[in-house]
Amino acid sequence: MSLHLYTGNRLEKLVEAMAEQLSMRSTDGPAPLQPEIIVTGGLGMSTWLQQQLTAYMPIVANLKFPYINAVLEFVLLHADGRSHRWRELENAAADPFSRELLRWRIFDLLKAIEPTSAGEVFGPLRHYFAALDELGELKRYQLAERLADLYDRYQLYRPSWLSAWDRRCPGMRLPGGPPPELTAEEQWQPALWQRIRDEAGAAQPRHERLASFSVEPSSLRESGIHRLFLFGIGALPPPQLQFIEALSRVVPIHLFVLSPCSTYWFDDRTARHAERELQDLREMGVADPSPFVETGNPLLTSLGVVGQEFLRQINAESGGTGHVNLDDDTWMTAPAGAGLLHAIQRDIFYRRAAALPAESAETPSFEEDWGRIDGDDDSIIINSCHSEQRE
Repeated sequence: MSLHLYTGNRLEKLVEAMAEQLSMRSTDGPAPLQPEIIVTGGLGMSTWLQQQLTAYMPIVANLKFPYINAVLEFVLLHADGRSHRWRELENAAADPFSRELLRWRIFDLLKAIEPTSAGEVFGPLRHYFAALDELGELKRYQLAERLADLYDRYQLYRPSWLSAWDRRCPGMRLPGGPPPELTAEEQWQPALWQRIRDEAGAAQPRHERLASFSVEPSSLRESGIHRLFLFGIGALPPPQLQFIEALSRVVPIHLFVLSPCSTYWFDDRTARHAERELQDLREMGVADPSPFVETGNPLLTSLGVVGQEFLRQINAESGGTGHVNLDDDTWMTAPAGAGLLHAIQRDIFYRRAAALPAESAETPSFEEDWGRIDGDDDSIIINSCHSEQRE
């Protein structure tokens, strides 16, 4: 099996690429009434995608658009080796580590924190809601809500910290890096997480279930997942991306990602970060460090950080595995037009900047492109409004 990556600078071209793949039905494909599974960023994108597909396919029907979390939970059901149905998710036990349940579990745990039994590690928390009146209860609930959000984000972006704190899964490959050194006033974070784990019994957080994922391909195909499409998703937390990469070894996965630049730009840095890296290299004894630090287009590096990191993660997660098919250039379209907006789009597309030489002889000249802009060009209009309502 494999992970198929399609990058394009226009969503319409990525729709064309998806329609091409949807029209291809393999011999081991789904039964006639089984839907194709497509994951998008939201309901609006799903509706737009269905409408756009009608331009390339005579019939657009039997498509299922679940959210990414629903797909992950559905696939995890198959860890028992049996086939399942989507409706089983409705009757599945609630995740005790979800943000909604964590809020109330932490609320109860905070109530149990008393000076005589909790020790000094919870002193900072106890001091915050020490009042015994109604205001103290309200502050305890607000604190529980904030902590539930904090631990939820740790599960998504720093699962290795949680694993190091509870020491239940040594050796498990989890993203996030080693946990930081905590001060005495911050030791309550791992201590509280250990209590959360103890109170949950044998239940595992999602990041541990995703990391230990194992499933039979036949059970997934019988359940209606013979391949998976992800369209227009700009970012995924590292555990989810790690899981998608592992799942691509079981069933084919087609990932359609919007990328505004036609060349390699994953290592480009903003001017401030580039100057910091240059200084570090000089301190290491490098006489001329400029060839080792790329800056690229300044607008792309400043506003495209999330997309850049996502593409870098895909590169790192799947690099060197031999099962990733890259289809980069087919769906790239150079912006046309003589206006200011089109010139900026071409700067990003070709990774151009005033201080950078052209990537190749085929790349249009920066000076020539900007020299063609008319003085009365109105392709970009900035409206200065004094309130959101006026906007």
